[in-house]
Amino acid sequence: MNDIQFDERTMRDIASALYSREKAGQERGEKIGQERGEKIGQERGDKTGRQALSTLLQKLLEEGRKEEIDRVLRDNEYQEKLLREYHLK
Repeated sequence: MNDIQFDERTMRDIASALYSREKAGQERGEKIGQERGEKIGQERGDKTGRQALSTLLQKLLEEGRKEEIDRVLRDNEYQEKLLREYHLK
């Protein structure tokens, strides 16, 4: 067996280096987790938005409001108004 002995200062330096590496790894892991969470949230938001718009367009077609479909696709404020009006947002 190797009986290597370190003085107190060397042991503190080793402990400090290990702590620093552990902390850096933790921060990297948190950043990766945050980025993944943001990506998942963005994907879910995009999907929800597409579904709401699709439902709105279907309702406008069913109600014979075809002329408004073009406006909904061009005018974001009008689109938002109708999404709220139809309780899709």
